[in-house]
Amino acid sequence: MFEYINFELLKATIFFIATAYIVLLSNSSKKQYYYFVLLLALSVIFINTDMNESKSIENIKSFSQGIKLKCQIDSTLYSVSKKDAWILDKGYFMRDSLMIRADKCEEF
Repeated sequence: MFEYINFELLKATIFFIATAYIVLLSNSSKKQYYYFVLLLALSVIFINTDMNESKSIENIKSFSQGIKLKCQIDSTLYSVSKKDAWILDKGYFMRDSLMIRADKCEEF
Protein backbone atom coordinates (compact mmCIF):
# COMPACT_ATOMS: atom_id res chain seq x y z
CA MET A 1 0.00 0.00 0.00
CA PHE A 2 2.78 2.44 0.82
CA GLU A 3 4.18 2.29 -2.70
CA TYR A 4 1.16 4.34 -3.81
CA ILE A 5 1.83 7.27 -1.47
CA ASN A 6 1.79 10.61 -3.26
CA PHE A 7 5.00 12.22 -1.99
CA GLU A 8 4.02 15.73 -3.11
CA LEU A 9 0.86 15.42 -1.03
CA LEU A 10 2.91 14.07 1.88
CA LYS A 11 5.26 17.09 1.75
CA ALA A 12 2.32 19.50 1.59
CA THR A 13 0.65 17.74 4.53
CA ILE A 14 3.80 17.92 6.64
CA PHE A 15 4.07 21.64 5.86
CA PHE A 16 0.39 22.10 6.74
CA ILE A 17 0.79 20.22 10.04
CA ALA A 18 3.88 22.26 10.96
CA THR A 19 2.07 25.52 10.20
CA ALA A 20 -0.98 24.42 12.20
CA TYR A 21 1.32 23.43 15.06
CA ILE A 22 2.87 26.90 15.16
CA VAL A 23 -0.43 28.76 14.83
CA LEU A 24 -2.73 26.65 17.00
CA LEU A 25 -0.39 25.60 19.78
CA SER A 26 0.84 29.12 20.38
CA ASN A 27 -2.54 29.56 22.04
CA SER A 28 -2.99 26.69 24.49
CA SER A 29 -6.79 27.01 24.45
CA LYS A 30 -6.84 25.81 20.82
CA LYS A 31 -4.92 22.60 21.44
CA GLN A 32 -7.94 20.39 20.63
CA TYR A 33 -8.18 21.99 17.17
CA TYR A 34 -4.62 20.96 16.42
CA TYR A 35 -5.39 17.31 17.03
CA PHE A 36 -8.40 17.56 14.72
CA VAL A 37 -6.25 19.18 12.00
CA LEU A 38 -3.58 16.52 12.49
CA LEU A 39 -6.11 13.69 12.15
CA LEU A 40 -7.71 15.31 9.11
CA ALA A 41 -4.37 15.86 7.36
CA LEU A 42 -3.22 12.28 7.95
CA SER A 43 -6.59 10.97 6.77
CA VAL A 44 -6.17 12.80 3.46
CA ILE A 45 -2.88 10.98 2.83
CA PHE A 46 -4.38 7.55 3.48
CA ILE A 47 -7.51 8.28 1.43
CA ASN A 48 -5.35 9.37 -1.51
CA THR A 49 -3.16 6.28 -1.16
CA ASP A 50 -6.22 4.03 -1.15
CA MET A 51 -7.57 5.76 -4.26
CA ASN A 52 -4.25 5.27 -6.08
CA GLU A 53 -4.17 1.60 -5.10
CA SER A 54 -7.75 1.09 -6.30
CA LYS A 55 -6.93 2.77 -9.60
CA SER A 56 -3.90 0.52 -9.97
CA ILE A 57 -5.98 -2.62 -9.38
CA GLU A 58 -8.55 -1.46 -11.97
CA ASN A 59 -5.81 -0.80 -14.54
CA ILE A 60 -4.20 -4.19 -13.91
CA LYS A 61 -7.58 -5.90 -14.44
CA SER A 62 -8.13 -3.95 -17.65
CA PHE A 63 -4.64 -4.82 -18.87
CA SER A 64 -5.25 -8.50 -18.11
CA GLN A 65 -8.46 -8.37 -20.15
CA GLY A 66 -6.53 -6.99 -23.14
CA ILE A 67 -7.83 -3.42 -22.92
CA LYS A 68 -5.46 -0.72 -24.18
CA LEU A 69 -4.32 1.84 -21.60
CA LYS A 70 -2.72 5.23 -22.04
CA CYS A 71 -0.03 6.15 -19.55
CA GLN A 72 1.63 9.51 -19.13
CA ILE A 73 5.05 10.14 -17.67
CA ASP A 74 5.87 13.83 -17.58
CA SER A 75 4.73 14.96 -21.05
CA THR A 76 5.21 11.63 -22.86
CA LEU A 77 2.22 9.40 -23.59
CA TYR A 78 2.58 5.63 -23.89
CA SER A 79 0.10 3.14 -25.26
CA VAL A 80 0.17 0.08 -23.02
CA SER A 81 -1.36 -3.27 -23.94
CA LYS A 82 -0.47 -6.94 -24.09
CA LYS A 83 -0.54 -6.72 -27.90
CA ASP A 84 2.29 -4.16 -27.80
CA ALA A 85 4.53 -6.58 -25.83
CA TRP A 86 4.06 -4.93 -22.43
CA ILE A 87 4.24 -7.19 -19.40
CA LEU A 88 2.97 -6.83 -15.85
CA ASP A 89 5.38 -6.97 -12.92
CA LYS A 90 3.58 -6.46 -9.60
CA GLY A 91 2.19 -2.90 -9.87
CA TYR A 92 4.21 -1.87 -12.92
CA PHE A 93 3.84 -2.18 -16.66
CA MET A 94 7.19 -2.97 -18.25
CA ARG A 95 8.64 -3.03 -21.74
CA ASP A 96 12.37 -3.07 -22.45
CA SER A 97 13.86 -0.86 -19.71
CA LEU A 98 10.75 1.29 -19.19
CA MET A 99 8.61 0.82 -16.07
CA ILE A 100 5.31 2.64 -15.55
CA ARG A 101 3.31 2.47 -12.34
CA ALA A 102 -0.14 1.03 -12.94
CA ASP A 103 -1.88 3.91 -11.17
CA LYS A 104 -0.45 6.40 -13.69
CA CYS A 105 -2.61 5.03 -16.52
CA GLU A 106 -6.18 5.21 -17.72
CA GLU A 107 -8.25 3.41 -20.33
CA PHE A 108 -8.37 4.80 -23.86
